[in-house]
Amino acid sequence: MGDALRATGRPIVYSLCNWGEDEPWTFGPLVGGSAWRTTGDIVDSWGSVLNLLDLQVGLEPFARNNGFNDPDMLEVGNGGMTHNEYVAHFSLWSLLNRSGATATISTSAAELGLGGSSSYSLRNLWTGATSSTNGAISASVPSHGVVMYRVFRAGSLLGPAPSAGTHQVADLAWLASSNGWGPVERNRSNGETSADDGRTLTINGSTYAKGLGAHSDSAVHVYLGRACPLFSSDVGIDDEVTKSAASVTFSVIGDGSALYTSPVVITPTGPALVSSAEGTEPWLVQPTALAKLQMPLSAGRAATGRTHARPPSAGSRDQAMGRDTQRGCRRRTAASRSRSSAPPRGRAGRGFPPRPPARPAECRRSRTGARTCCGQQDHR
Repeated sequence: MGDALRATGRPIVYSLCNWGEDEPWTFGPLVGGSAWRTTGDIVDSWGSVLNLLDLQVGLEPFARNNGFNDPDMLEVGNGGMTHNEYVAHFSLWSLLNRSGATATISTSAAELGLGGSSSYSLRNLWTGATSSTNGAISASVPSHGVVMYRVFRAGSLLGPAPSAGTHQVADLAWLASSNGWGPVERNRSNGETSADDGRTLTINGSTYAKGLGAHSDSAVHVYLGRACPLFSSDVGIDDEVTKSAASVTFSVIGDGSALYTSPVVITPTGPALVSSAEGTEPWLVQPTALAKLQMPLSAGRAATGRTHARPPSAGSRDQAMGRDTQRGCRRRTAASRSRSSAPPRGRAGRGFPPRPPARPAECRRSRTGARTCCGQQDHR
């Protein structure tokens, strides 16, 4: 069908609907889909809106130009919800208040993947009001309501960019990080909710001295300043997770564009190498002129269970190698180490520190470590 529609030579929306069965977000783009249903049918109620919204968590990397996740139709105006609830339904995704009372909802430009600027301009899309911020974004939001901003970079890019050499993501300064269970850990597994409570990063028996430990849903954001052209990483679920049903998905996002999304990784699996269709090697990601790199970890949706994994640059080792004037990263989600000045020579071992396991049922933990190489290109 996709081939037939393309053969007409006319722009036609091709919407796929199997109600989210068999993960249509993975094959939809390959068959020419413009959008793919990710859920069952919506009904005209606030509870249904929130349920379908929650089912979108982890699907962000699959959306792209002319390819969209579809959580079913709008119910606006059909009478089953309040005015504020219909505005919220129409405005997803935004600063959303699920509670029964007015609340202050906060985030930051870095958490939205827009870090790296000294200042930002905000435009409220419902009122037209404008404001500025150095990165913090918050608003007083009514019950079951939203505040929706368009965020623009207005200042100069923050620096400095990483120096020439190979850098472990665990050793870099982060623009922002978020984690589903405690903080993202550097060079240890996720552990529990306190900082520094993890253990040696281990994936299927392989240990790593460097790396990141994280729990889905999580993300780590780093500033590359367009200095790193290569990134590689090993990813996997840390051995601290014992539930066989645990599963996670790892992603690499550069300046808002998806560079890599792994298949669902399950507990018994050993370290997996981040791969890219454009890479000269199966584990190579080659970002183009990127200012910022983001490494999200999402629940695998394969089953429930406690999973601690190592996403790219969280719980495992990632490497990025760069050229003198370009940027790029190689990411390995196992151990994470960094080198500066001259780029490394020779070929390093492919084993990197393992990632942490995911958390129970609704919460999954993941770990990865990342290396970034900047400066002259390392020809491995």
